[in-house]
Amino acid sequence: MVRTESQFDVKRLPGTLLFVLGDAVRKLAGIAEPEIGVITGVGLSHAASFGGLDQIERAKGELLEALPETGFAVLTGDDERVRRMAERAACRVIFAGEGRENHCRATHVNVSNNFITFRVDGHRYEVAATGRHHLQAAVTAVAVAREIGMKPAAIAAGLRSFKPVPGRCRLENIGPWNVIDDSYNANPRSMQAACLVLKDWTGGGKRILVAGDMLELGEESTNSHREFGRQAAVARIDRLIVFGEFSDDVIQGACERGMDNSRIAMCRSLDTLTIVLDCWLDPGDVVLVKGSRAMKMERVIEWMRDRS
Repeated sequence: MVRTESQFDVKRLPGTLLFVLGDAVRKLAGIAEPEIGVITGVGLSHAASFGGLDQIERAKGELLEALPETGFAVLTGDDERVRRMAERAACRVIFAGEGRENHCRATHVNVSNNFITFRVDGHRYEVAATGRHHLQAAVTAVAVAREIGMKPAAIAAGLRSFKPVPGRCRLENIGPWNVIDDSYNANPRSMQAACLVLKDWTGGGKRILVAGDMLELGEESTNSHREFGRQAAVARIDRLIVFGEFSDDVIQGACERGMDNSRIAMCRSLDTLTIVLDCWLDPGDVVLVKGSRAMKMERVIEWMRDRS
């Protein structure tokens, strides 16, 4: 091992659709008066402010309580925490996911490095996205679109036009490397998704994960970072560079699952991080960069552009 020194995320969309990926929403829903609500998951984010998973679940469910009887909700049917929120809705609830019990079910799923294809009721859809975790958002979008009257061809065209924004799992070629810019934010669930992205990556080069701290986790910080380290080891990532206050916890978790010290680097400064990364980089490698917003991990992406 190398050792070196918004509470709310809400978008207002046409047709009074309120798509919620944040936490407490009662007041915002009272202002927006949404007719359609979507909840894709319950994860441990902003735990320092909102508490544990139970509290976050209760806060997200406030959206369903705000929907009128004439509206509808689309929930991730494969997540038991999300599924049971249906009891809080007075309107019709549609479950979306891969399980047989879902109303809008994704089948024939195929995932490659930067492409996902799937079918819903025999209609084929495709989206240029890196990581299987994007499937749930895609099938949820299909469910909403079908309910507001869009035809399968129009839905498919919309998904084909999807382009990830900077910092949100966007794949780009920088010099001789494949770089996945996921630097905008991080929580335990999205860190697990990052590990799975690299686990499933096909190519001849090394799989390198550059990870900054996950912040705002309160009492869950230590355990969450150790679990992330375990997940990185299980995913058999070739190189792991950790940066931040909780780096020791990540390393402890990785070593518990058998990750060799020679494949891990703990860095206390960005300058040291880039020196280590420069030593490890070879043409054809894939590098995924991720961390909480305050860690400013996009600086690693900027360094790679300059380096190329």
